[in-house]
Amino acid sequence: MKTARMVLLVTPEEKARIATESAKLGVSASEYIRKLVGLLDAEDVRAAEELALLAPELTAMADRLDATFADFCAQEKVREERWAYLASPEYRETIRREVRADPTIDWDRMRTLFGGNRGEVAAE
Repeated sequence: MKTARMVLLVTPEEKARIATESAKLGVSASEYIRKLVGLLDAEDVRAAEELALLAPELTAMADRLDATFADFCAQEKVREERWAYLASPEYRETIRREVRADPTIDWDRMRTLFGGNRGEVAAE
């Protein structure tokens, strides 16, 4: 049984909003306020305020994460292109030419070490 009375001062805009929202639910303004009180406690308010303070930082973190992922994806494309080049006949031929042209390699000694002409890399 409801026997306690409470007088609540609100702005005209707040009163209008309470009336509108209570009408949407099909309850009186008093019942609407009682329902709100049942849904909200001080811990909820503090948590909501803390989340509101953290929101900009979380948004910035998400933006940094998006940028990092985009950079990773861009680098992955470069890595894939590099691996494709390293696996290509063109790259192998370039390495062969560089090795054959290297004046520090003693080809006679290499042939001796590796058993004569088997698998010989001819110097050009």
